[in-house]
Amino acid sequence: MRRRRRDAPSLRQDVELKDATGTRQVRIARTCAELAEAVRGAEPVFMPDPAFTQADNARRLAPHLADG
Repeated sequence: MRRRRRDAPSLRQDVELKDATGTRQVRIARTCAELAEAVRGAEPVFMPDPAFTQADNARRLAPHLADG
């Protein structure tokens, strides 16, 4: 898992993941300040942002995604 934030050094190194199998800690492999670096080679990309930011985020994200 990679995580992007402008002030990347301030990010925690793990997150609590809740899914159908329960709750567990997941280690962040790398924190990134740049969007392109965060999504390079990533599958899937998850952006837990407010709905009203989705169109702007899609425009910023699109140039950094590969076909497939």
